[in-house]
Amino acid sequence: MCDKLEEGDSRYEAVKSYSKPSCLAANDQLQRCLDATSKDWRKCQTQVAALSQCMREDKAVGKG
Repeated sequence: MCDKLEEGDSRYEAVKSYSKPSCLAANDQLQRCLDATSKDWRKCQTQVAALSQCMREDKAVGKG
């Protein structure tokens, strides 16, 4: 099981940096789903896929 990242965690900034400005909406949707499901990412696969797709598209066009 993955552990939860807190703001004080050194890994937090790295994960936070994945939230590209063009993917903020997808990231927000994922965060809302995680909040609603007690951080159970398995229940948020639609939102995980949407954020992943956004990040792939950003990288493909040279934004990321």
